[in-house]
Amino acid sequence: MTDWEKGLGLFSQFDLVLLPYEKEAPTLKTVLESKDSARRILILVGPEGGWSAEEVRQAEDKGASAVHLPTPILRTETAGIAIVSMVRFFFK
Repeated sequence: MTDWEKGLGLFSQFDLVLLPYEKEAPTLKTVLESKDSARRILILVGPEGGWSAEEVRQAEDKGASAVHLPTPILRTETAGIAIVSMVRFFFK
């Protein structure tokens, strides 16, 4: 966990920043297919209750891609494991 503003400043160090979002967003598969050369990937896992619209806007303004996962809404404890597994499977 890090300060939100500081975290936003780190995005430029990555090829792809993923922000799982339970509302309207492209699928994870769609985003990964469009960025299949990405190697340095940052995954942002939101708090219980989800991301606020303002947090999503700020992250997208800095280059993050909001993505919809092919799962029900996950708890914070399992969301990170699930999306890392999906990304690793895609790039296998």
